[in-house]
Amino acid sequence: MADESSAVPIWCDVGKNLNAVSLVVSLGCFRKQKSSCTGKEKQIVRVYTRKLICNDHEAVDGNEETFRLKPTAVHYPADFSVIPKSCSGLSACRGSEIQMRLQYKYLTSDYQEELSTKHIKEELSKLRNGRHSVCCRMCGSAVLLPEKQFKRVLELPSENWLELAQDWCCHGSSHLTSAAGALEPGENDCFVREHYIKVHPAAVERDNLQIVPEEEDQLIKCSRCNTILGNIASEDTRLEPLEFNNVSSIHLYKHKLCLRNSNLFRSYCTETFISSCLISKLQGAINFRFLVQGPMQNGKKRTYACLWLFNADTAVVTNVHPTNLHSLTRTDTSAVYSVTNKGKYLRVLKILYKIKPLCGGSDWDDEVTTWQANPSVQLLTFTQGTCLRLVLLLAESTNTIAPSLRDMNGFKVGYLRTMNT
Repeated sequence: MADESSAVPIWCDVGKNLNAVSLVVSLGCFRKQKSSCTGKEKQIVRVYTRKLICNDHEAVDGNEETFRLKPTAVHYPADFSVIPKSCSGLSACRGSEIQMRLQYKYLTSDYQEELSTKHIKEELSKLRNGRHSVCCRMCGSAVLLPEKQFKRVLELPSENWLELAQDWCCHGSSHLTSAAGALEPGENDCFVREHYIKVHPAAVERDNLQIVPEEEDQLIKCSRCNTILGNIASEDTRLEPLEFNNVSSIHLYKHKLCLRNSNLFRSYCTETFISSCLISKLQGAINFRFLVQGPMQNGKKRTYACLWLFNADTAVVTNVHPTNLHSLTRTDTSAVYSVTNKGKYLRVLKILYKIKPLCGGSDWDDEVTTWQANPSVQLLTFTQGTCLRLVLLLAESTNTIAPSLRDMNGFKVGYLRTMNT
C-alpha cells in the first residue's frame, strides 16, 4: 500500500512551546521491503541540519564485509532546520521505526506571523480596492451583484466575543448587546472572518440563490448546482416561506466562493473550513470535545464522529501525503499515500477521534450517549457532505502518520490542516 518511490517516510511532530520536534523515521512499515536471501540488511540513518539520509546496506553474496550502498535523502521544508547535536531519546520501535527528539529552528522569521492573519490582511486589502465578481466555486454562477464595490471592508471579532465579554462584566452588560447590532453589515459593507464573509442581502444575486430551511441554521445554496454556499441570520426564522427581505445578513463560506479575476480565496477548502469552526468553538471552552452530527432527518440526527482536540496550535513536518485517488494508475491502485523526497511544513489541529463504524453497533451507540450526557461536550452540525468529508480527511491523515503513533487511549490519531498550502 505504499508508494513505489524509494523515499524514506518521516514524521516530525513539532512542539512549538518546547522548540523541539519528535522525529520518527520509518524503515519498513510504510514501504515494501525486498528481503535478501543471500545476506543480511542493515540501514543507517544520518541526520543533518537540512536533510536526513538513510543508507540501505545489503550484504553481497553473504559476505558481511561487502555491501551495496543505496542512499536515500529526505530534505526538510524551506526555512526549517534541525540541530543534529541536540539529538536525545533515541530508540527503536517495533523493529521498523527510529524515534528521536531534536531541537529545531527557522532560518527566517516568516513562520512567526500566523498565516491566517496574513491571509486576512491580504483579503481586507484586495476587497477594499476595485470591483469584484464573486461566484460559486463549483459552477461559476454569480453570488453577489456583478462588479460589486464595497465602501467598508472590516474584520469581525472572534465568533464568541459577546459571550466572552459578558463573562468579564459583573453588571450592566446591555451596552455589549447594542454593540453587537453594529456588526450587521450595511448594503455596501463586507465583514470578514476566518472562514466566511458577511454581507447584506441587498448585495447578493437573489435569482441565483435559494434559502434552505433547517432546524438550526437557514442555509443558502446555489440554484444552479445546489452547492451549499453559506447560511443566513434572520430576524424571524418562523416565517414561512423565509425570504431575503426578512434576512439581516448573509454568511458566505470562503471555501465555496471564487473571484472571476482573482484567486483571493485559493487557500480555503472544506478541511480549513472545519478547522476554523473547531477553533472558533474553543474560546471559553473547558473541554475540547465535540460531537459531529448531520442535519435533522426523520426527527433524528446522525452522529458521524467523536472528536477530542488534543492540540490546537501545532505543526507537522512530513513527506508522506494522501494519494489523489483520481490520479492512480492500474498498477498502483493499492496505494493510499505517496512518499516524496521533500517534506512539507503543515500547520494542523491534532485530533483524537472515533468514527461511526460502517455497520454501527451497540458500542458506538453507548459511546455517543455518554458524550451527549457530558455537558462539556459541544455539538457541531454540518451538512451530510461535510460530515463525510471530515471522516475521510481524518482517516487519510491517520494513514500518513507513523504506525506507532496512530492510536492513543482507544482513539485514532489524526489531524486537520488549518491552512491549505
